[in-house]
Amino acid sequence: PKDGASSCTPPESVSIKRLLMKVDPIYIVLPPGEMFSKCNAGAVAIVIHSMCEKSIFNAQILGEDCREPFSDTVFHPIKPFLYRFRRRSRAYASSCSSFLRRQAPGIVEIHNRIPLFLSLEKKLKQHVYCLYLHNDPQGMKGAKSSHERQVLIEKSAAIYVVSDYIKQRFMEGLSYGEHKIHVIHNGVACDQKVAISLKRQHIIFVGRIIPEKGVLEFAKALNILLPRNPEWKAIFIGARHFGNTEPTTAYEREVLFELKALGQKVEYKNAIPHQEVMANYEVADIAVVPSIWNEPFGRTALEAMASHCALVSSDRGGLAEVIPDTALIINPEDPSSIVTAVQKMIDEPWYRDELRQHAYNRVTRLFCQSKIVKQHDRIRQEVLPKN
Repeated sequence: PKDGASSCTPPESVSIKRLLMKVDPIYIVLPPGEMFSKCNAGAVAIVIHSMCEKSIFNAQILGEDCREPFSDTVFHPIKPFLYRFRRRSRAYASSCSSFLRRQAPGIVEIHNRIPLFLSLEKKLKQHVYCLYLHNDPQGMKGAKSSHERQVLIEKSAAIYVVSDYIKQRFMEGLSYGEHKIHVIHNGVACDQKVAISLKRQHIIFVGRIIPEKGVLEFAKALNILLPRNPEWKAIFIGARHFGNTEPTTAYEREVLFELKALGQKVEYKNAIPHQEVMANYEVADIAVVPSIWNEPFGRTALEAMASHCALVSSDRGGLAEVIPDTALIINPEDPSSIVTAVQKMIDEPWYRDELRQHAYNRVTRLFCQSKIVKQHDRIRQEVLPKN
């Protein structure tokens, strides 16, 4: 059809287990523009894929058509029908609606797009709807006012948020409905332990190259740190937009200019597939998360902790829930604060070993993906429509 989803036949690489499983009436809708692909998955797609791997449900994923989608899940590529003056977001919503209208009643989980949630909930009443928020709702269209957030509570079976910080932001100014707000932290696999012997004298940053992440301040700190410590090098992984392989903004070019004098002591990798990111974490000794804004959660910090990196980080927003006392805390707006913290890590290997072990223990205790998915699945069982 012109306006709808084109269901893909699962490729041969799909696991036999997945092929034989019953497809459950749980439909996960990605934000438009989010690629459910092993090549260039963004943060939301990575979270969804990792949760699907551990879930008792064989959920169906709806997302924009992409190159090499994850092959171990049931993925339906959405192909919005565009015509003159039609906004892409509206075309995407219409195509999702066309697909969902033909499906058995179930749970529709919509990630990070409130207008899309409201559109589908209004049109298709056979399903129940859950909203999954990865960002501060007070900065999102459709949830900026307390009245708008109250409407969302009334229309949803459940609202998932990635941190207590985001829950507090959602409930600000509201007097009821908190029982529908569920904190589902991001998780990581805890079944593979990184060998400390693989660690090299690498300092790593992973994240979007934008001012809110404190990247320029970190680059300025490296201009002081690396000449002092010639045996160490730095690795930058990320771009302004997920999937970019070259700098595209003035800010990215400013960061590169700041690093230019360091030459080969800095490796700037732009955006790379998630598996490669994790491989870089495995060999890095120190990870820096210099976020200036209030992070909704702080997945890069969590992945660094799970990879046995010693962590230097700010504690803004949801980061405070991830790291508490497992990282050396910095003022990300002050490059000298970053310099002092990283230098301490370099000078005191016993200290960074102590921090990295403390951080890994926290990950295994609180952020194992299998435990978090069980929590999510229990809520699904409660809200799933009964036949």
